[in-house]
Amino acid sequence: LPAGALAADPPPGAVISDSLKYVKRVPNSEMMVEGKLDTVDGRHVLITTGRFGFRSYDVSNPADPVPLDTFQPPEILGENGYWQDEDMQLDTRRKLIIGALDPRHDNVDQASCPGIGTLSEKTRNPKCRSGFYVISYGDPEDLRQIGDFVELPAGHTSTCIHGCRYIWTGGPARRDDLPVLFPKVWTAFEPGGRGDGRPIWVTDLRDPHNPKVFKHPIDLWRNDGATDYSHDVNVDGRGIAWTS
Repeated sequence: LPAGALAADPPPGAVISDSLKYVKRVPNSEMMVEGKLDTVDGRHVLITTGRFGFRSYDVSNPADPVPLDTFQPPEILGENGYWQDEDMQLDTRRKLIIGALDPRHDNVDQASCPGIGTLSEKTRNPKCRSGFYVISYGDPEDLRQIGDFVELPAGHTSTCIHGCRYIWTGGPARRDDLPVLFPKVWTAFEPGGRGDGRPIWVTDLRDPHNPKVFKHPIDLWRNDGATDYSHDVNVDGRGIAWTS
């Protein structure tokens, strides 16, 4: 369609550059963190993530996006308890969503979550889990979880490596009241400062039904000898991973 055919008047008070054209605001899309696009069986699909979990839209007509499905993991408290998946990944080859789950994902008293992701089955609070979900959007009208939740000591962001054959998961920063989770692996921490974070955990996802987490984390001692908060990863065209 010609660009002018999609243009609409922006909301009152909106500021927009001349190089952009306002099209539409999709209703009921608040609490969204981000979205990514793909084509499924010839249909243009937008996958979004946010406090609501995951949603799919048919955006073949950008002026009239059509909601298709919503998936909120059953373990999450409340309708809007998912947190936070700041860099959702799409495996466009296998049509899989890689959705990170931060340990701060619900309204549980976080003081009851010491050693997040490391306690035994008998002592762990199941509401304090972190890691990532694998969700199929092969049928965007029927979002379905693949395999079990992959539980890790990290979960703020998960990044596809080598075409999502491997997943690197990092963050969030360690709370001041949390103990050092891996004293033999990590160097000394200063609460609220240098070394206050989680390194990267690697998962082999070549078989999404049977993910395998590598025993030891990577990206250690990155901040002048201290293992620090690894927030997110991007991979360039040469295959080099850049970790923030």
